[in-house]
Amino acid sequence: MKNHILVMMKFPRAGEVNTRMIPDIGADRAALVHRRMAEYTTAKANDFQDAKIIVHITNCSDIEASQWLGDTEYCFQEGDDLGERMAHAISFSMEQGAEKILAVGTDCPDLNAGVFEQALTSLDNNDVVYAPANDGGYVLVGMKNLHQAAFQNIDWGTENVLAQSLKQLEKRDISYHLLDEMQDVDFAKDIPSKFLV
Repeated sequence: MKNHILVMMKFPRAGEVNTRMIPDIGADRAALVHRRMAEYTTAKANDFQDAKIIVHITNCSDIEASQWLGDTEYCFQEGDDLGERMAHAISFSMEQGAEKILAVGTDCPDLNAGVFEQALTSLDNNDVVYAPANDGGYVLVGMKNLHQAAFQNIDWGTENVLAQSLKQLEKRDISYHLLDEMQDVDFAKDIPSKFLV
């Protein structure tokens, strides 16, 4: 496969995921929401026939990952922050011969085959593509070649992530395209009802 979709996720361990939801719904329920959203995102990626799917997971053992993910191909994230982990994941796919790579998180239930198709198509004429999030970050980043600058000097977890990323690209004349803004599920009030059953 010349296209790869990388699903960046944490193991759904109570107290370590969806921490901003915990004050409202508790650690166990927040972990369950994370689990369901991660599984949903992975399923949506698998529904897209034109890409190889690789889960990049963190904060668990190999046994825990394999028991949860089953037949899904996975590997472990490497790096000290989110930027380093995404850069490493993209580099890993490039070493496998991927020509277009999309990295996505698991907190945007609106990601689907149509979004993946738009993102891949936009890479025909741009170096980088983003699906902006409504909180100032992004829910998808795509590249044809690894542009380390997109992941450096970024205040991860703040409303400045996308703006800082674009500034890094603009300083280096790296072209980019922005897809439509999408909803990021960060707080309990944002959780779609289907993940709370």
